[in-house]
Amino acid sequence: GHVAQILLLETTTGIPDTFFVLIKESHMHDKKTLTLLILTVLTLLLPGVVTAQTAGGSGNTFGVFAGVTDFDRGGTNPTLGLELDHDLDGPWSVGGVVEYSSSGYRGSNSTLLLGTLNYRPPETPRLKFTGGTGVEFNRYGDDIRLRLGIGYDVVTGPVTLTPRFAFDFGNSRENLVLGATAYFRF
Repeated sequence: GHVAQILLLETTTGIPDTFFVLIKESHMHDKKTLTLLILTVLTLLLPGVVTAQTAGGSGNTFGVFAGVTDFDRGGTNPTLGLELDHDLDGPWSVGGVVEYSSSGYRGSNSTLLLGTLNYRPPETPRLKFTGGTGVEFNRYGDDIRLRLGIGYDVVTGPVTLTPRFAFDFGNSRENLVLGATAYFRF
């Protein structure tokens, strides 16, 4: 079934087992959720596939996020995350986000996987607009989520510090995410 497909993906990619424990413990009961999950994982793992035909890509960034999430305006919960971006031509980049909140939606642990498309206006390259789609896993089921976000690089150098705000929505729920990401270029 679904777990066997995910385990096959694990053995071919070399991703650590802990990443797939989150996926195996989720409630993947329908084909649409599984398809979206696989597309999200591929977005996280293979940004080079998306950019294989572009000549202007100039690098990658890896980020560590710390902040809070307000689930349905029910109070804030600590949130930790990892981000990966791959530059495309000009001001565009694609990437992926994994965020975890230990007492998120209705007291349940919540894990969010997103594929993202980012835009940095050439006249203000420190400003970053983000749009994305993915899946949120919690004990009440899997929800498709959409994200709109904005960030601004306040410190640049070997490590870039970017405070950011995001609005996640879908399935009649709204989440506000506020925090900062430390980015490392490689």
